[in-house]
Amino acid sequence: MVSSRTVLLFGAVAAGAILAGTAWSVWLQYLRAMDAVHGVTGPHPLVAWRTDASASALLAVTAAVALMAFAVFLARKVAVEGHLRQVERQHENIIDQAMDAIVTVDVSQHVVSFNKAAEQVFGVSAAQALGQPLNNFLPERYHAVHSGHVQHFARTGTTARRMGERRALHGRRADGSEFPLDASISRSMGPDGMLFTVILRDITLQVQAEEALRKSHQELQMLARSANEALESQRRRVARELHDELGGALTALKMDMA
Repeated sequence: MVSSRTVLLFGAVAAGAILAGTAWSVWLQYLRAMDAVHGVTGPHPLVAWRTDASASALLAVTAAVALMAFAVFLARKVAVEGHLRQVERQHENIIDQAMDAIVTVDVSQHVVSFNKAAEQVFGVSAAQALGQPLNNFLPERYHAVHSGHVQHFARTGTTARRMGERRALHGRRADGSEFPLDASISRSMGPDGMLFTVILRDITLQVQAEEALRKSHQELQMLARSANEALESQRRRVARELHDELGGALTALKMDMA
């Protein structure tokens, strides 16, 4: 079976030969026309050289070598492009299968990549998200601050960092509802300029669990305080009763001695 690369190679050689022959014919016609304009008679030196057997053979060999080199270059180029497409597809599959939402934006902060987890988190399809400003997925009160942070990050030499170190982060779903999130950002150079990739996770359940734990801790503190207060009240009551009983007994003893 003939491989596709072989077909491509011979196809390129054939195409190159046709193009070379056409180009040579056009060039000779141009030379004859220029000779006619300048009044030159007789065959042009290049035309005579072209008809010489040894020169023709040399030209044929040179053209064949050039065509073979071009064909090899073209075949390698096609192979490299195919490999790059395969790597790109594998990269896209890895991103789509990731558990965390992954959103990539360009230097103007418009979405250029939106994986399946991001679709679930924000409630919008990738087709709808692509080309949209990143601010569409953030509460309005964070728009100016977040844009400034991304621009500052672009000017630094840092390639990745965790977001929300100074304040809690929130995202906005397609229905307008907000949710807390944990995120990190990284930057890289793409074919059309700098890209920023945000990896984020909806931490609503985590925040709810932390809030429930905080409330339980507060309730335990209140219960412990109430228990201590009850114990102290009981201690004072017992001490008072003992004091009263002891006082009564001493009074009775004094009366008996009198």
